[in-house]
Amino acid sequence: MSGSIFPRLYEAQYASFVEDLPLWLSLAANQKGPILELGCGPGRVVSALHQAGFDVDGLDQDPEMLRRAEARLPAALRKQVRLLQGDLRRLS
Repeated sequence: MSGSIFPRLYEAQYASFVEDLPLWLSLAANQKGPILELGCGPGRVVSALHQAGFDVDGLDQDPEMLRRAEARLPAALRKQVRLLQGDLRRLS
């Protein structure tokens, strides 16, 4: 599947999925410090965590997924969330 098609289809499949968000919000509430979501994709969880007041960054290797994640964030919040492109296997 083409690299530009997968992010669009992935986001269409999961954009309205919210059943897991209470779990992520609960886990985040029990931690101290910033949160790093590995494989953040189009930013569904990153956005929910940030809007709930958590300091969160997202990492994904696909630049199109990161573009979609940035577009999901309200414009005023885009500078508060770092979206990083990289391979988590090489994360130091």
